[in-house]
Amino acid sequence: TSQNFASAELFVRLVKDTLSSVHFDASLAGLYFSIEPKANGIELLISGNRRPVSLLLGLIWKGLKKPRMDATSFEIFRKEQMVKFQNQVYGAPHKRVRAIAAQLLHTPFYTSKQMLKALNNTKLADVQSFYQNIFLKSKIIGFATGNLLPSEIRDIISDLNSTFTATLKPTGAPIESASVVVTKLKPGSDLVYLENLNVTNDVNSCILVTYQIPLLDRAATMKLVLLHSMLDKPFYNQLRTAEQLGYIVQTSLAANSDAGEIQFIIVSEKSPSYLLSRIQYFLNNTTKTRLEKMSDKEFSAFRQALYSSRSLDSSSKTLIWNEILSKKYAFGQKKLDAQVVLSISKANMIEFFNENIISKKRKLSIELLGSKATENQILPGQTVINDPDEFKAAMSSSSFGTVSQEPSQSYSGK
Repeated sequence: TSQNFASAELFVRLVKDTLSSVHFDASLAGLYFSIEPKANGIELLISGNRRPVSLLLGLIWKGLKKPRMDATSFEIFRKEQMVKFQNQVYGAPHKRVRAIAAQLLHTPFYTSKQMLKALNNTKLADVQSFYQNIFLKSKIIGFATGNLLPSEIRDIISDLNSTFTATLKPTGAPIESASVVVTKLKPGSDLVYLENLNVTNDVNSCILVTYQIPLLDRAATMKLVLLHSMLDKPFYNQLRTAEQLGYIVQTSLAANSDAGEIQFIIVSEKSPSYLLSRIQYFLNNTTKTRLEKMSDKEFSAFRQALYSSRSLDSSSKTLIWNEILSKKYAFGQKKLDAQVVLSISKANMIEFFNENIISKKRKLSIELLGSKATENQILPGQTVINDPDEFKAAMSSSSFGTVSQEPSQSYSGK
């Protein structure tokens, strides 16, 4: 819940304050550490000189086990966090629209407004209760890499296990780490969410159009990545350079366990409905024609570039850690993907594009209206999302299936 996220933010901030003096001592010993709240728990990162690691872990553990939780410090940090999220509420439109998209399409994810509300209601007793619960029903997942001997790793694990068990005496079943749940849109859906920017004298509006694509296998994932590489520069060149629609024109790509997203963002003085029409024309006409007329040589160049990037060493710490957290443990997947890329043909990409962008699209448009924008026109066939929570609840049990034949409707709070 957003309340738990708020408690986690404040708990970590109190721990950091408790460990402020340890940072200096650690730097003298050639060590760096950070503690951050994440969707799947609290993440501790230590890097640097391997020899004092066990000593540093002991000091950090003391701070985690018994942070200073006085009312004065709590209130200072609570107000500090509220200012941070308040600034985000009135931040850059292209950042705000991404946050709204993430909140609509993923769980757990909370917007700055939701976090502000949660922080406003959070008391010191809530953080204390959160701390006791998470450490009495938690488990440690670790990853060690670099200049460490196997015996040193075993010693660190042994120290952690003995300290954890002796000091906290965990009870009950461990809390499973949270994983991101995707809000699965139905084939043929054309959703729209509107919100005012509420920034005085800001004449710019912002639109984000995202196409959700099922990733049923690795071939679909590679087709999505390849499609994005083929669309990125032409989208900018056409809508920013040629049509000069706005000062921010960009695309982005995201891939989760079973769904991916390709997003198009424009910040402009023009109305979101007009921007949407230009994005749709670029995809439904310009891109479709370009794909069909693309020479084999040009297509092979795109495919080879993706193959080369996937053939590179895939042993980065981030990739390995993500595989551990996702519980997939597919550590060599990147190189296997390189072979999948070579099997993709131009005909495959045309079919992939037509199915996921044209005929069975799963589209969500988010429109942030600036002071210059008049009441935006909802286009025929669009389903309006008025209440994000109700929308997500309605979609929570949906799956990637057939096209819904139900008439368009609005998701509005009751």
